[in-house]
Amino acid sequence: MIGGPDILLEPLVLRWGVPYGDTLTLYDDEAGTSPVDLTGLKVTANLHSGSPEDPGESAFDISTDNGLLIVSDPTTGVIQFDLDADAVTEIPAGDYIMCVFLKDLSDVVIANGHPLIWYVQVVPSGAEPTGVEA
Repeated sequence: MIGGPDILLEPLVLRWGVPYGDTLTLYDDEAGTSPVDLTGLKVTANLHSGSPEDPGESAFDISTDNGLLIVSDPTTGVIQFDLDADAVTEIPAGDYIMCVFLKDLSDVVIANGHPLIWYVQVVPSGAEPTGVEA
């Protein structure tokens, strides 16, 4: 389990042409008292255009493999998103859910009960977000 069975964070708005970098701590429990030990693991955050119940195909991958996500402190579960302006602009405009998964070094998803779910909206330059339905 990462952060609880159905953790929904504030919707994230990504704007074309604007870099995005933020940190997030992954926990083994809903109370947020036991950080996930990420030592020897990969982290992948896939953007999907579906719903949490039926995410559909991944539209964009943010991962430790492509350098857009960094494990900042493996023993305390801290990850950092590192999307430059070009990477954000590559994501088609629209509403997404982002599912964060842990993988071993062979790319096998670690059984974690339920992935972290985050609602994301990608907007073109100059456009205003329309609101992301949670």
